[in-house]
Amino acid sequence: MSKFNVTEQQCSKQALLEDNRRLAKWAAELERRIEEVRLLSDQDPLTNLYNRRYMQEALEQELQLATQSCYSVGVVILDLDHFKRFNDTFGHDAGDALLCAAGEVLKSRIRSKDIACRFGGEEFVVILPEASLAEATCLAKDLRLSIGNLKIKHRCQPLGSITASMGVAVFPANGATVDTVLRAADSALYRAKVCGRDRIEVSHAETSEGVNF
Repeated sequence: MSKFNVTEQQCSKQALLEDNRRLAKWAAELERRIEEVRLLSDQDPLTNLYNRRYMQEALEQELQLATQSCYSVGVVILDLDHFKRFNDTFGHDAGDALLCAAGEVLKSRIRSKDIACRFGGEEFVVILPEASLAEATCLAKDLRLSIGNLKIKHRCQPLGSITASMGVAVFPANGATVDTVLRAADSALYRAKVCGRDRIEVSHAETSEGVNF
C-alpha cells in the first residue's frame, strides 16, 4: 500500500470521527432544547413551580401508584389572604414578588418527593405522596407559619406581612379520584376563608369530623 493510500485512509477516519463528534454535539443540543421546552410546558413562568396542567397529570399518576401500593396521598391547597387588596395597594409587580416569595417557601419546606404547583392566581397546591392526613396537616402548619413570617420587600420598600389559608385532604379517605380529592381540599380551604382566614381546615368528607386550627 502506498504512502498516499495510508494518508488518505487516515484522513477519512479523521473526517468520520469529526462527523461523529459533530453529530453527538448536535444530538446533545437537541436533547437540551427538548428538555427546556418540556420544562416550559410544565412550569409556571413566574414562580418556576409546576403549573396546573402538570399538577393534574402528576396527581393522577400518584393516585394510580397509591392504589397499586396501598398508601395515602395528601393534598394541600393554599390561598394567599387578601391578595387582591395587596395588589391594589402595592401594584402588580409587588404582587408578583409576593407570589415568587410564597413559591420559594413551598420549595424550601416540602420533601424531595412532594410536588409543589401554582394552581392559578394566588392559589397553590402541594401533592404529598405517602403522606397521611396528619402528616399533610403538619406540613400545612409549617407552610402557614413560614408564609406568615415572610418579610416582603419590593424595590427596597417593605410591604408588610401576608397570611395564608389552607385546606387539607387525603386520598383515598377524602376522595377516590383527582377531582374528588381536590374538591375535598378546596371545600376545606373555603371553610378556612369563611372562618376568618390565616387558618387550616381539614376535609371531613367520608370522615367523622373535621380538624380546625
